[in-house]
Amino acid sequence: MCRISLFALMFVLSQAKIISSSSDISLPASVSASFGLVIIPKGFAVAGVTGFSKVLTDVIPISLSLMVLIVNFILFVFGIFCVGKEFAAKTVAVSIIFPVLLEFFIQLPVNFNEWNRIACVITGGIMLGSGAGLILRSGASCGGFDIFAVILNKKFRFSMATVLNICDAIVILIHAFGNTPIQTLCGILVITISARVAGRAATLKDKGNMCADLSY
Repeated sequence: MCRISLFALMFVLSQAKIISSSSDISLPASVSASFGLVIIPKGFAVAGVTGFSKVLTDVIPISLSLMVLIVNFILFVFGIFCVGKEFAAKTVAVSIIFPVLLEFFIQLPVNFNEWNRIACVITGGIMLGSGAGLILRSGASCGGFDIFAVILNKKFRFSMATVLNICDAIVILIHAFGNTPIQTLCGILVITISARVAGRAATLKDKGNMCADLSY
């Protein structure tokens, strides 16, 4: 059922000209897989919109992917009014496709629970970082908290990297209250590895932009 829904949504988005090529789907796939196959099942602390959504699902009984879609939609609407339609056009595809792919990978009968934590940290970090770096290299936007960061940067000249780091730190801190110390540490290590991999994948000099693409 999940696969049918995924293909149906991809068809609708392509007909609406929201996605125009297979790269629009494949670019966020690695990021979604890192969360759906490794990071979420292992219970690691998660930053970004996915981590914030995970906190909300502990209070509101809906699926994580649906919560990510709702949060992305709210940020997307703010982006339209505060930043403009041109920016929104660059984020809408990934903002919709990411939670759909996240649900797809969560439902896959793949079990990484037998892997030790170090292997999962490395695997999750590489998958997350490579996917984020390729998205950044393509000139696309990830949506997520980087929409919020762009708004604050445009309206108040706040550094995007600073805004994202603060958002991620708050989310990780909230996770720390409900997770074990090792789960929190593993989450921080995943973020660290993914940031280094994303920088390599995107061959960027601007660290602020690199941070923006890790805000899922």
